[in-house]
Amino acid sequence: MVNKLALGQLIIDLYRTPSVAISLCDNDWVQIIKVLRHQQLLARYCYIFKLVDVFDKLTPYAKRHLINAEILASKQNNQVIHEARELTRVALGQSKRFVFLKGAGYSLCNDQASIGRTYNDIDLLVEKEAIQPIERRLNLNCWMSEKITEYDKRYYRKWAHEIPPLRNNARGTILDLHHNLVPVVSNRSPDIKVFFDEIATTETGEQVLSAPARTLHSIIHLFFNEDVHNGFRDLTDIDLLIKQHGSEAYWRKLNELAVQSGFDKELWLCKFTLKALLDTPLPDSECQSLGKPTSQGLSWLGKIYAKALMPNHPATNTKKQLIALNLVFLRGHFGKMPMYVLIYHSVHKLFTGLAKLMFGESVFEKTTNKLPPAR
Repeated sequence: MVNKLALGQLIIDLYRTPSVAISLCDNDWVQIIKVLRHQQLLARYCYIFKLVDVFDKLTPYAKRHLINAEILASKQNNQVIHEARELTRVALGQSKRFVFLKGAGYSLCNDQASIGRTYNDIDLLVEKEAIQPIERRLNLNCWMSEKITEYDKRYYRKWAHEIPPLRNNARGTILDLHHNLVPVVSNRSPDIKVFFDEIATTETGEQVLSAPARTLHSIIHLFFNEDVHNGFRDLTDIDLLIKQHGSEAYWRKLNELAVQSGFDKELWLCKFTLKALLDTPLPDSECQSLGKPTSQGLSWLGKIYAKALMPNHPATNTKKQLIALNLVFLRGHFGKMPMYVLIYHSVHKLFTGLAKLMFGESVFEKTTNKLPPAR
């Protein structure tokens, strides 16, 4: 049995050098498939193996699992495209900007990052003033809010960058409706006009971000948030976007957008991690910038992310990776909330969690807890 560190590195090696897969036996594949399924990457690896003519040389056991994942991913991709077109029809006339983000955007643009990708939800970006009319229109078309506490509802409406998730009662699809890319309470939410100026339209009429803006949003989502449990998958998204679109003009615009939106440090962290884990081909100018971090702290943070974003599973998690994951978790929370909000929010969640454990899930259905006053 492969040890944890070696298994995590083997999965990275399979992405970087797919021909390594030819020498693997079924005992190896049992562990690899378990990790790839957990990371939602089985179908993507199937695509990579086929791309370099390795797939036919794999064991029948491996091929069976990879093909099954590919079929499911293809079905989800088609469903996301259908849902995007239906959402565009439902919200027609309610907002000038109706922008599909992340996975849905990849699928609508036919990005390589959409191939073999599985989906948890659909992300949409609209103008803040259009949130209510669009939400009302969606409610009339079977899109309803998930059941959450009154506290969480107020948190979403007052402090977050999105409304509570909506679920389609007929199809079960989850929709996240955004008016910014990061929580407004964080003091790091960008001027969203920077991204609205980067809107492109697909051949079938849906709005998406330009390739540099799609990439930057993926970087922000991965290197600003606290939850990176699917971080290795998200890192491969960015790797594929760069390999597909990485022209000189693309890099110029990507760096420009990062500075304009205030996420140039996250861009540096991403380039450092891509180079360290996936050896993503970067232009010489971008490689040179990696040797010039703006602070020693940023250099150390890059090493932490390079450890945290390795394949994440109990079979691969070393002590160092678990420490790195916890440090990233803390950084994400401190970045998303001012200290007074973070303390209040953490105490509230701890108290309600303990109360539910002791008295049942329904104990706070009519809670009247209030958020701290805005500052």
